[in-house]
Amino acid sequence: YGKLGWHVSVLLFIGIQIAYFANLIRMALIVIVGHYYGLDALNWTHSNIGWIIFIIWIGFFWSLMIRFFEFKKEI
Repeated sequence: YGKLGWHVSVLLFIGIQIAYFANLIRMALIVIVGHYYGLDALNWTHSNIGWIIFIIWIGFFWSLMIRFFEFKKEI
């Protein structure tokens, strides 16, 4: 986006906050799985659940950006 205005700043702030909470959820899930299911499950969760949460978050944030900003095709 070529212009940095208040709406871009607000969206960026929201994005950073939700990314922070998504990371907290990821860490909590890793600890819970490790506690209840053991080291093998903890290692699997640590390797895979972060990507799953990241993809879900990026998909949500991308749809939010498209909804709020109109991207014009440059020729």
